[in-house]
Amino acid sequence: MFKASYKKPVMAVLVSPLTIRNLRRQKVNPRIKQMAAANEEVKNTLYYFSLKHVDLNQRRITGCYWDSGSSRWLPGRFPIPDILYLRGGIKEKHAHIFAELYGMVNERGQIINHPRFNKWELYQVLNKDPVIKNYLPATREVNQPEDIKDMLEKYGVIYLKSYLGRKGHYTLRVEALPDSRYRYSYQKKSKLSTYEASSFQSLFNAAEGFFRGKSFLAQQSIDLIKYENRLVDMRAELQRNGNGQLEIVGICVRLGQIGSPITTHSNAFKFEDYFLNKMNWPKEKVEALIDTVQSFLFRIYEYIEGHYGKYVEIGIDFAVDNDDKIWLIEANSQSTKVSLEKAYSGAVVSRAYKNILEYAGYLYRQTH
Repeated sequence: MFKASYKKPVMAVLVSPLTIRNLRRQKVNPRIKQMAAANEEVKNTLYYFSLKHVDLNQRRITGCYWDSGSSRWLPGRFPIPDILYLRGGIKEKHAHIFAELYGMVNERGQIINHPRFNKWELYQVLNKDPVIKNYLPATREVNQPEDIKDMLEKYGVIYLKSYLGRKGHYTLRVEALPDSRYRYSYQKKSKLSTYEASSFQSLFNAAEGFFRGKSFLAQQSIDLIKYENRLVDMRAELQRNGNGQLEIVGICVRLGQIGSPITTHSNAFKFEDYFLNKMNWPKEKVEALIDTVQSFLFRIYEYIEGHYGKYVEIGIDFAVDNDDKIWLIEANSQSTKVSLEKAYSGAVVSRAYKNILEYAGYLYRQTH
């Protein structure tokens, strides 16, 4: 499929080469199906592609699109998009292609989200805001073993996190025990692993092996509220809609597995329902918390945009501790909306995908 002109805006979604291979075999991720279904109403020109299939010289991209007539995903050749939406990381071997493509899109279009946040860089950015810094757990980069030792002596329990980890990958919980011993744990997919180190050197060696040469930071552990011995945190899905306005699509409460150091791969509930029905908080207290959380979320989103540029969406992970204090955990530029799908109805999830497509149209109209 290649035409001289397309219905505007032309919106491209950057995915992995594996995703493209699967689309050609009609093996489709449910989230891609949801985006395509939403576009049946919005009617952008929408295609998916990987960096392997970008022809920079010809300014053409070979991608896949949903053909409603045949009810199949078909290959096609497309122009450089008006709107670029990222789903996935940029591998180093393709970084130069992405950099050139990024420049081409910016000549006449917009990129509506950006590569994944570097946790340490984002912490430094947010820590400059006099309000947001009060929501941040103590964090430092790890350049030498003493950085970990100092944090453990001060806080007793800390988390070590890769700068670029996601979905709880490369997150290690470390706890100081009596007699100079340490307990460390992590979760990969649904498997929880817990070990003890008999010395600090053994712990540091284990941490270096865990992160496999990746840069990582050390962060104060938060005294999270728990439910039936399961850690509880929250994921807020914030988006800009078809009018360019910022809205909170949903706030999900996530319950981790028993004993797990993270809440990824967990059950999820609507924010208000959880605090009313599981925590048994009075309605007035829940409403006051919601007001505080909303102000907190909007400030973080807008401050991030002030530094990095406009985003169609950011997933913000935060927590409430046992003293009812709110803490920021991290922000995600490419939310998979897993918790939103678990906690909310299909109508809310559908709105989340329509917002992305309609915001693309809004941006296009602003500049054309």
